[in-house]
Amino acid sequence: MTLNAAERHRTGEEFAQNLALTGLAPHDVAADLAFTPEQLRHTLDVAPASDPVDVWQLRD
Repeated sequence: MTLNAAERHRTGEEFAQNLALTGLAPHDVAADLAFTPEQLRHTLDVAPASDPVDVWQLRD
């Protein structure tokens, strides 16, 4: 499944809100997921460079 630009934007906003609710620092989340900081940033933004598998892993 491919997200359009509006869906990527909305998902990125939801990820940012959920990260804030956790109280965790981004580097802690990256470490827990075995992501690099850049990989986490791309995934949180649901950027075109993000791997769809990473987006699903972060969501789950």
